Amino acid sequence: MLILGDVHGCYKTLKKLISQFPNEEVCFVGDLIDRGPSSRLVLEFVIDSGYKSVKGNHEEMVKKFFFKNDNIWLNPSNGGDKVLKEFNYFETSFNKGKKFAKEELLKTKEFQFLLNLPSYLEFEIFNSEKRKLFVTHSYVSKVWHYKNKSDTIYKDSFDNHILWARPKLVEDIPNILMFLVTRLCTKQF
Repeated sequence: MLILGDVHGCYKTLKKLISQFPNEEVCFVGDLIDRGPSSRLVLEFVIDSGYKSVKGNHEEMVKKFFFKNDNIWLNPSNGGDKVLKEFNYFETSFNKGKKFAKEELLKTKEFQFLLNLPSYLEFEIFNSEKRKLFVTHSYVSKVWHYKNKSDTIYKDSFDNHILWARPKLVEDIPNILMFLVTRLCTKQF
């Protein structure tokens, strides 16, 4: 299985990378969009190819933009403004209003896909220790024991950690290495 992270709208790089592994199952760890020039093409490619993905923090910002009127996604450092330009949001918003523009975006297959991504996926690919493959945007070592808790505090802590956490401690070196490896896709070949 090929696990790819943080494509950030780099369609040409993604296509070139995937072409090198033509028979591999593919799973993305989120952040398919923003910053790069072709988020819409990335989304169309992932959807049309039937690839799996989990939600990244950039997809979470999309959700907050639509349902909590949080505009942090539009900050140029996050890149949501580029995505919205690709979907003609600002033109539609100017001509027909923000509410209409958002409703139109919500109808697209690309935004339906983004808004319905799971926080994590488990695969029946066992390693030598008979563990399942668990795919998230970040890492889960510190909050794994919260995974099946029903209490909102634990669930929110788990979800927040797997979207936003970044490893910092020495004991997290294996996580740091995986964190770096999954971001290779954003480099130009």
